[in-house]
Amino acid sequence: MAEAADTTTVLLVRHGHTAAVGRRLTGRLPGVHLSDSGRDQARRLVARLEPYELAAIYAGPLERAVQTAEPLAAAHGLPIRTCAGFDEIDFGEWTGLTFEALDRLPGWRRFNTTRETAGVPGGECAPAAQARAVKEVEAIAARHRGVAVAAFSHADVIRSVLLYYTGRPLDRIEEVAFPPASIAALRVSPAGGSLLYISQPDMG
Repeated sequence: MAEAADTTTVLLVRHGHTAAVGRRLTGRLPGVHLSDSGRDQARRLVARLEPYELAAIYAGPLERAVQTAEPLAAAHGLPIRTCAGFDEIDFGEWTGLTFEALDRLPGWRRFNTTRETAGVPGGECAPAAQARAVKEVEAIAARHRGVAVAAFSHADVIRSVLLYYTGRPLDRIEEVAFPPASIAALRVSPAGGSLLYISQPDMG
């Protein structure tokens, strides 16, 4: 797909399935790898993104993001550039807890209904995570005008970016469904950005 000279297509991709998805909040815990299903999703991304002649591939530093990017990087002969802006939210004291345990915490329930103002004990608030992810998107777009790039990250990070570019507050994050291996395509230029589409995975 050809791009306008001053426009970048930024393809934001959530990492593939892990054994912890839907069970516990892994956050920035190291050593969380893709499941067999997640590795299959990563391989399928190569065909799903085939229409794009990618100029670069970025990923957050956690293993599950990098592993999801690997088949696409190999197919395009590109290195994976890791960047902190696409790291998972730092969930502080909540990191590693099961969702069953989290659901009993008033602070967790508040975080999921009022993200604009709710804090994370010992961690990163949602507006700060959104700001550094949007900054990363815009830096990448400025670096790669007129081409397409892929960036691999995490659900809440990507959803917060999508809310920013669609002009919606963070408190509406639950409106954005973004399961593992989903893709969101953004068009970003010096004048601003817009959402082109969201593609959820073909479970085949």
